[in-house]
Amino acid sequence: MLLFYFSAISIVETSVINAVFFQFRLPINGGYTPYLIILLGVCAFFGQLFLTKAVQLEEAGIVSVVRSSSEVQKFTLKNR
Repeated sequence: MLLFYFSAISIVETSVINAVFFQFRLPINGGYTPYLIILLGVCAFFGQLFLTKAVQLEEAGIVSVVRSSSEVQKFTLKNR
């Protein structure tokens, strides 16, 4: 249930911030941009879901080490 609340609160929060500070525009210049934005949201949702399940099923120390190793991989691939 925590995962749903996180998503719901994030949608409301970003909508309010966007309405207050920025002019809302959808990316309608064609191409794949809207689909990539939706795909990014779906991937982020499932990534958070799997991380939450991993913490529930395994010791938090092991999950945090595996999660930190992804940061090292990102840094290594970025600096190639």
